[in-house]
Amino acid sequence: MRGRGTAAHGQVEAEVLASGALGSLRIDPRAMRLGADALAEAVLAAAGEAGADLAAQLTGMLTNGLDPFANEVRRADQEW
Repeated sequence: MRGRGTAAHGQVEAEVLASGALGSLRIDPRAMRLGADALAEAVLAAAGEAGADLAAQLTGMLTNGLDPFANEVRRADQEW
């Protein structure tokens, strides 16, 4: 599972692994025109967005994975 994020109008793309490590980073050559500080900010923004995407995916998996159990608990509570 990987989270994906972009910044600088798609010129910087990052992927974060489930471990939280940066899995890949792609920088379009046009992004080099941003300057060092702006490029660094774009890399951090893309990585942050990738981390948020991964977190959303994991939350969705947990929520969807637990729904059947939650429904069983609700049914059991109603039967008591």
